[in-house]
Amino acid sequence: MIKEQNQGLAHELGGYLFQPRINQTSLDLSATMKSLQHRLPEMIAEKKKFLEHKRKDAADVSLSLSLCIL
Repeated sequence: MIKEQNQGLAHELGGYLFQPRINQTSLDLSATMKSLQHRLPEMIAEKKKFLEHKRKDAADVSLSLSLCIL
């Protein structure tokens, strides 16, 4: 159904050319940043480290609370 709608729109808009408009900030960032496939392993490692730190802090807090109750 969606394919049929897209084909209908393509037929209606046949003579128009569409080009994405990318603002200057995005162009500047894309020129200086590594591609996502190269950044992803670093981002995953960073997130794991953050989550481990957060879990450790939560465990420390729950341990200190349980000691206060005793």
